[in-house]
Order: sequence, then C-alpha cells, then structure tokens
Amino acid sequence: MTFDKPGRRGRVTIGIYNAYDPRTFREPHRRVIARAGDLAMAFNMNLALFGFPIPEDKKTPKEIADFIAGTTSIGAHGDNFVQLADLGRFQTFPFPGRGFPPQLGKVVLTTCRPE
Repeated sequence: MTFDKPGRRGRVTIGIYNAYDPRTFREPHRRVIARAGDLAMAFNMNLALFGFPIPEDKKTPKEIADFIAGTTSIGAHGDNFVQLADLGRFQTFPFPGRGFPPQLGKVVLTTCRPE
C-alpha cells in the first residue's frame, strides 16, 4: 500500500492483517510485528496493523511499540519498531469492515494459500 498524492507516489506501507487469533495477543503476533518493523525501517516504509488484539491500555503507537519491544529479542530487541513509531510511521486499525483505509493507497494482497 502507498500513501498516494497527486502527481507523485508516497511511501510504501506494509499492512499486516491478523488472521491468527483475534482475541488474545500471542507470540506469533509479536514476532510478525517486530519482523515487519525491521523490514519497514530497512526500506523506509510505513507499517499498518489490521485487527490485532492489542491490549486496551496501549492506545498510542508509541505505547504499543514499547509494549511489543519490551517482550521480544527480534529487531535489536524491538528498537527498530520503536523507532518506526517515534517517526510516526506506524498505525493500527480495526478489522476493515468496508474496505481498507483509502489514505493507504492501493492494496496488494499476498498469501501462501491463494485458494
């Protein structure tokens, strides 16, 4: 996904849709987010999460990043993910009921199970 602007292309956004557990935040959630944070930092991209069961007391991107970084060894112990949040390049969204947010641009879906 990209932030499209008239006449020029925006920064690519990695969007991760939670297809694992919608109720409880688990280790696979933590790992995919930390790894995506590394990828986003390495290639100057944004990161957006869709439908992740983030604890309710973690409201801001910085609070979420600190929570995840404090419990992972991936990505320099989550430092890259925290830096991404500090730069304002991390967002969370609920499951998209009526499509993905238009400000994120064109959606390209990938899956290991296309059927």
